[in-house]
Amino acid sequence: MGLFGKLFSKRVDPEAERIRQIFERAEKDSKKPQGAYKMALFGAETRLRLLRLIEEVETEIGQTSVGIAKDVGVLMVHPKLTEAIQKQDDNGLLESALYLAFPTPDATRRLNEDWPSTVGMYRGRQNTEELLREKSFLLTTFIVYNLDIASTIYAQSHESGPDLSDEQETCIKLEEAACWYRVVNELALRYIGEDRQLFADHLQDNLANFLARQGASPEAICCTMQDRTKDFTRE
Repeated sequence: MGLFGKLFSKRVDPEAERIRQIFERAEKDSKKPQGAYKMALFGAETRLRLLRLIEEVETEIGQTSVGIAKDVGVLMVHPKLTEAIQKQDDNGLLESALYLAFPTPDATRRLNEDWPSTVGMYRGRQNTEELLREKSFLLTTFIVYNLDIASTIYAQSHESGPDLSDEQETCIKLEEAACWYRVVNELALRYIGEDRQLFADHLQDNLANFLARQGASPEAICCTMQDRTKDFTRE
């Protein structure tokens, strides 16, 4: 290498390069499936933080800060709670957790109306790891907002009977989610082949996380998913 070559050659600091590689590896690993139990725990912790924040706000203002308008099925959030959420470093996470913790008929209706156009955005696009992760997130959102088939049937067939308890509602949702996971897994195997496992792993992670944000315990989520997967495999 000549004088000018040496002058303009890039010097690499070994320690800086090592740190850069560590960060790159950490960023890459963070985008990989983390496992259902870990994601369920993360979802449960997020829900707990949200509920504590709601309690703090309601103690301050002396009234309820979250409610659903029965006539239109829209979530009503007190400005003080919105302000408190926005002050948090992870405000985007807590805001999405709020809408998962308090799902409304209006949110489900709008999601379902927009679903065909949402799906249409992905037609003809080549699957990548990033795109599979994005698709799994969107499909999880659709599934979780539509886990009401069994409860609707029960309500229609038991008009004069007792309402389902919160525990029963949660159990039914977990069973429906496990059914959805099984069906989607089979369809993914048929249509995307070798990409199916990565997609299914992200889907399971997201389901565990979202269901925990809605109040299901990590243990119940993982046990139901694991048990039903075994049942379906034996069929």
